[in-house]
This record gives sequence, structure tokens and C-alpha cells, in this order.
Amino acid sequence: MKLNVPNIRTFILGRYSSLLLILLCLFIFQPLVDTLGGRFLIEALFIGALIAGLRAIIIKRELFRFEVFLMIGSIICAYAGSMLNNTVLFMIGIAGESIFLTMVAMILLFDLFKAKKVSGDTLAGAVCVYLLIGLIWS
Repeated sequence: MKLNVPNIRTFILGRYSSLLLILLCLFIFQPLVDTLGGRFLIEALFIGALIAGLRAIIIKRELFRFEVFLMIGSIICAYAGSMLNNTVLFMIGIAGESIFLTMVAMILLFDLFKAKKVSGDTLAGAVCVYLLIGLIWS
């Protein structure tokens, strides 16, 4: 494996940078907000993390369709359970989101192990996997 000194351009414009930025904001703002508007901000950041995770992975078309279906279905179930005050529907949505994030973390990890050289984007991907593991268990 060849080691290159990462530059800021590949870090900012890489595949994993938007996911890393959203995950960092999610972890920073989560304990700070306690209002209704703050909860909407956290939910918007979480949906942004799901979409950025979908953008970060490179997979076959069939698996991509499954990931999109899983993401949209889990978001709908979670919000419907929250709006209708239905605990079972909400938990199904949260379980779907956890499965989605687990698949994203695994695909990112496999991509990182296949990388032939280390760049800023690769380092951002490694931090994303670490933060995704924390988000999944939280």
C-alpha cells in the first residue's frame, strides 16, 4: 500500500466528505439541542446522513435499489410511528435505518480495504466508518 500525503482538496471533494461533515454535525449538535426545533434539526441531519451514506457507497444497481427502498421505507415508518404515536411502527423504522447504516458501514469498510493508496478521502472514509459504528449503536 502506497502512502500519499493527503491534501485538503481531495478531502473536501471526495466521496466521503459530505458524510463525514454530516456525521460530525450530528454528533456535535445531538447533546446540545433539547427543543422541538432542535429535534427537527437532528432528524434532518440524520436523514442527511442517510442520503450522504447512499452517495458515498458504490454498489451494483440491484443492491442500490434495495438500499434506496430500505432507506425510504424506514424513514416513512419512523416518521409515521412518530406522528401516530405508534411505538411498533417507530421501532420498525429505527431498525430499518440501523440495518441501512450497517450496510453502508460494511460497504465503506470493504472499499477502504480495497484502496491501493491512502488519500485524504480514504482517511475521511475511515473516520466515517468509525462514526457510523457509534451512530448504529446509539
